[in-house]
Amino acid sequence: MPDLLRKIFLSDEEREATRMPLESEAATPAWDLPPTWQTAPVALALVEGEEVHSWNNACRTLLREVVGASDLASRRWLCASVTRLLATGRKTEVLAGNADTLSLEVRLGPIVPDNPTRVVALREVQGTGRGQDDLAETVSTLSHELRTPLTSMKSSLSLVLSGDTGPVSEEQSHFLGMTMRNISRLERLVSDLLDVSRTQVGEMVLNRREIDLGPVLRETVQMQEAAARQAGLELDYTGLPEKLLAHVDADKVVQILTNVVGNSIKYTQGGGLVRVWLESRPQPDPGLAWQLAEKFFLPLNAFNLVVEDSGVGMSHEDQDRVFEPWFRGAEDEERRHIPGAGLGLHITRSLVEAHGGRIRLASEPGQGTTVWIRLPRDPASEELLHGAAQLKALAGNWRTPLVAVLDGRASGQRPICPVRELATDFLRQQAGSDQRKIVVLAKDLVATVVNSEEDWATAWSDYAQKCGLGEVTPRWQMTSWSETETNKESISGPLGRNV
Repeated sequence: MPDLLRKIFLSDEEREATRMPLESEAATPAWDLPPTWQTAPVALALVEGEEVHSWNNACRTLLREVVGASDLASRRWLCASVTRLLATGRKTEVLAGNADTLSLEVRLGPIVPDNPTRVVALREVQGTGRGQDDLAETVSTLSHELRTPLTSMKSSLSLVLSGDTGPVSEEQSHFLGMTMRNISRLERLVSDLLDVSRTQVGEMVLNRREIDLGPVLRETVQMQEAAARQAGLELDYTGLPEKLLAHVDADKVVQILTNVVGNSIKYTQGGGLVRVWLESRPQPDPGLAWQLAEKFFLPLNAFNLVVEDSGVGMSHEDQDRVFEPWFRGAEDEERRHIPGAGLGLHITRSLVEAHGGRIRLASEPGQGTTVWIRLPRDPASEELLHGAAQLKALAGNWRTPLVAVLDGRASGQRPICPVRELATDFLRQQAGSDQRKIVVLAKDLVATVVNSEEDWATAWSDYAQKCGLGEVTPRWQMTSWSETETNKESISGPLGRNV
């Protein structure tokens, strides 16, 4: 085993110099691993295609810490990394984890003799973000290379199916149509993979503009009517408005609604109901954003999109993981033949959060699912929602964090520099505050998260006196909230479920 570990991390030059070909190195079969496999200080796994046959304790722990997902998602992440390396012809790459400073080096090791299983080694490296950039570039390149032949195949098949190349029998048409549907599925998967890579490296760009969403929403659902009829479902969207002005990326909203409605149709049996409706003026929830809006007189306008179905539903365990990439839920008899890669809801959440919104769902096995999507209607509301999300991230696991808000909007207060620069300079001079960040809530209104109101007020007073800011200095105001309380949101729809 020590020799095997050493050979995995040898460079190509070192391997050639020592004349130890990687592919011919003996390895212990996955079903007869020695005790040293589990106790090895290096993270090791045996991977074949889309299956991880075995991983040792170090590998499982490292993936949980850096990838930050369940065992199933970690296994799929590892298999996807190996597939990407094999597709690009590389032996190693560095992929950034969920934390800014954590990355994983994934290195392909030898193939097990007389077996397609491959040894893979992982180790933690200092994250630079380059690994994620490389991943996005790789996925983008592969997507382009795949789309070109897929488009060509679709065009050729369309000509054959239309009869332009000669008569087509009913049986031929059936199988050609099946091929066309599978090509379309491949196209959607390629697009989903590209969206996932963009969200992971922060490249999801929104083209927001004020638009009447009413016709857009209705047309989006109408495009699902054929699928609903084929499945024997009733698709009700009479609850969508004729007109709704909102400042959003209309294409992304279409993608959000298409994903959610498509999911409901797939997971609802014949004779069931899928209902889509909109609440244009929802009641405020008790979250941080609404508290800040009320205290500092900020606009917070949003609307709720609700998609309800009477389908198979899901367990509470699956609900906790449904937004993870590649997660498909329990593979029971009702779900086994439903197509999909498990990326739709993960991408949907990324698109909703990019707008500053939130997505939630409620479900019971055998009783259907309700998905609730809240999106801001104007730029000021989106800025406040993004700011509240940043503050929650800064608060981390604190039970009752304090938000310190510096308000420079009051008449007569003319600070010596913009409020954001003033607050940033104050934090820079505070001992131990180098990790804090200033969050913009609105023009001349910034915030951060603090431990102690008294200590903060004393430090600000000393800073103001030292800098000679005088009586016109804006003051920090404190707001506290409990994260357990901000999650208590409720909305009931026509099918009677609460989110």
